[in-house]
Amino acid sequence: MRTSKRKLAFIPNPLDSTLKSSIGIVTYELATRLSDDYDVYIYTSKANGPAAPTLPGLNFRRLAISPDRLLRRITGKVFSYSLRNPFFSSPLYYPGYMLQIAFDLK
Repeated sequence: MRTSKRKLAFIPNPLDSTLKSSIGIVTYELATRLSDDYDVYIYTSKANGPAAPTLPGLNFRRLAISPDRLLRRITGKVFSYSLRNPFFSSPLYYPGYMLQIAFDLK
């Protein structure tokens, strides 16, 4: 009988493509520590920076956010957002990015 590792996915903010923010650093550190026991997937946006490090059990998925940036420009001019109603709580916050993740996890 073949045993396979369980899968675990981290989905940080699409704007943190290089994982240099505090949340990105914690995400990367958790992922590297858990990669011995799990197949870990980290989803980020495509970046022009350095290539993702390769570690056994650690998989980076870089996804396009270009269409979402255009949508964000349009919605920023049409809708008003505030502290009570921030943009990141809207269903229009990077829907293409989220859809790509959903199809990849399927």
